[in-house]
Parts: sequence; structure tokens; C-alpha cells
Amino acid sequence: MLARLWRPLLALGGILIVIGGPMHPGGTMAEMLADPAWIPSHSWVLAGFVALTLAILGYWRAVAESPTMRRWAGLAFAGTLLQTIEMFFHLIAYLDLDHLVAGEPTPILTTHLNLAVVAYPIFGVLTAGAIVAGVRTGELGRWWFAPLGILGALAHGIAPVLVVTFEIEAARKLFPMVLLFAVWTLCVALMPRRAGQAVSAPV
Repeated sequence: MLARLWRPLLALGGILIVIGGPMHPGGTMAEMLADPAWIPSHSWVLAGFVALTLAILGYWRAVAESPTMRRWAGLAFAGTLLQTIEMFFHLIAYLDLDHLVAGEPTPILTTHLNLAVVAYPIFGVLTAGAIVAGVRTGELGRWWFAPLGILGALAHGIAPVLVVTFEIEAARKLFPMVLLFAVWTLCVALMPRRAGQAVSAPV
């Protein structure tokens, strides 16, 4: 079933990220966690990544044709699944607000931050690799809009490393660039099926 729904799921994932991403609050960590927009923003984005994970799973298992595309689709699935897990901890990090303000240990927030500096880069690199593989094999996307997905995925991927690990506050501007990747998902989802492309097996 996922094999036949991968395009709608891909589009849904992009739309949900476009909805939730711009809602992300600003300010210090405590101010962001306390902001009423934290929960809806991250709920939309989490739902978006769940949809993307299912879309990529369906594409990988039953649509990707060449060995190269199957390999990269599998890697992209793993990276997106990891990003989705991180986004769950990202969402519930607000539960540590009182601990953060009181100067106490923040296990959920700390898990989110530690996981972010690992999950985001993995997602970014593997997703960008899959986009390149897709256009090189002619199986997924086109060169004219591939830069949107590549730039968006890589900028999203490196952002927490620069902000959390190296404390480069200016790098926060990279986070919204995930919207470029979301636009790429919509472009791919709306493209007509390539001639001769068929679903190989149900998932």
C-alpha cells in the first residue's frame, strides 16, 4: 500500500513541514520552550517527518529500480527515520522547562540536543545523496529543482552542529532552509510518473 501512496505521503510531509517550520519560536532556550507555539510547531514538523519516512519506505521497497537508487533510498529511509525519532524528543523537550529554569538536570532536552547534532547531519547527507542519485539515474526528480532539496537538506543538517556544538548563533538562520527541501518534496510528488516506471511489489 505504501508503494502506491508514496507520492501523496511525500507531498503531505512537505506541506506539514511548511506549516510547522515557520511557527518555530525564537529567543533563548527557556523562552522557546515556554512559547505556546513550541508544541504546535514541532507537532506539525514531526507529523511531516513521519509522512516522509513512510513515503521513502514505500519508494525504497517497491518503486526504486536501479541498485544505486535502491541503495540510496534505503539510506535516506534510515536517515529520515533517525530524524523523526529526534523530532519526537525535540517536541517533548518542553517538559524540561521547569528543570532548565531551576538549573536542574534536563534529561529530555539534553537527549534532544545530543541527538540533534548526530541525526540532523546524517539526515542531511543521506537525503542529499539520494537526491543526487535520483537525478543521475533519472528515477527521482530533475536537475532543475534538485538544488532546492540538496541545499535545504544540507543546511538543515549542519545547523545544529554549528549552533549547539560550536555555539554559532548566526547559524540559526540555516534551520528555516529545510523549507527548500519541503518544496523539493512537493515538486517530486507532483511530477508525472516516468515512462515505464511501475510499482514492483506491494508494501
